[in-house]
Amino acid sequence: MAATPAVSVAVRSEPQGVVPSAGPAADTAAWQTALYTQQMAHQLALAELRNQHLQEQQRLMQQMMDLMQRKTL
Repeated sequence: MAATPAVSVAVRSEPQGVVPSAGPAADTAAWQTALYTQQMAHQLALAELRNQHLQEQQRLMQQMMDLMQRKTL
């Protein structure tokens, strides 16, 4: 009787469709990218608020100049 060769079967521990993590380095890079994106969005929001504030100041200054010119006429 001949010996039957052993067959090895790889068993996956992850559910189908789940990609195993590439490791801590990939997780760190993903977090750094997410934090950088959030920081840039925050900086953009601050710049937009500052721009609105400066435009409002400019508008008020122009109104004040118009009032001063009317009084002198």
